[in-house]
Amino acid sequence: MNNILSKKQDSKISKALIEQELSDFHVVNKPDVFVFEELDSTNQWVIENLSGKPDSSLLCVAESQSSGRGRAGRQWCSPFGGNIYMSFSCVPGVSRKNISALSLVVGLALVRVLREKNIEGLSLKWPNDVLLGGKKLAGTLIESKINSGQLEFIVGIGINVQMPVGFDLKSDIGWADLTGTGVQVSDRSQLIAMVYSECEKLMHEFFEEGFSVFRHEWMQYDEFAGKEVKIIDQDKLLCSGREAGVDENGYLLVHSDSGVKQIISGDVSLRVNNAD
Repeated sequence: MNNILSKKQDSKISKALIEQELSDFHVVNKPDVFVFEELDSTNQWVIENLSGKPDSSLLCVAESQSSGRGRAGRQWCSPFGGNIYMSFSCVPGVSRKNISALSLVVGLALVRVLREKNIEGLSLKWPNDVLLGGKKLAGTLIESKINSGQLEFIVGIGINVQMPVGFDLKSDIGWADLTGTGVQVSDRSQLIAMVYSECEKLMHEFFEEGFSVFRHEWMQYDEFAGKEVKIIDQDKLLCSGREAGVDENGYLLVHSDSGVKQIISGDVSLRVNNAD
């Protein structure tokens, strides 16, 4: 079950293998698994197929997406085969005010899974990116929907495992994939199950305890800690200063000339201050 890294890339993602691995990991809420060759968006598919039942969960995986979404409606490039595009539903047991920190918890779950496989050079970019060597490796998109009076979250995850040769992925910080740094993933199906299992565990703890129990660990991987940054929202500069990590609620802290700024949420772009 641990032979996930090898010198040979796996073939297609397997529904049967994902289900078997989920059984081996003993997940509390075993999801209904759906695997597709192509979808417009795995998040959108889950949104359209929610059942509204507290004890049910959907896990949707696609080999490619024609309209993959990132934050603020941005496109998540989704070439066929080689990568991971997955979304799953979650009904929280309790309601919390700082629910925006959920994306930070999911990002931390990804780091834990990849670290378990001895992948080094990982870091986090507030609020929803996982970096490898300072470049974008994975991203998350958290959406929600009221279904039959029940609040459900849809957690979307994209991981660059093996991008096609010569593929041009637009990113303000550059991009990375696992194979490009010498890491070969032999079984994406297993990796998907591992990610779901770790997310389920951390999200349950988050809904019960809040973000404060994760704050110290998250900040250990903060790529921008202590760096001069600028915070941009829809091409408008909100503030600039020294990034000082996150608070107990998962809000970003920036030391500016006018004091400590607390960035809560929204279409915010975090950039190194000398970057365009």
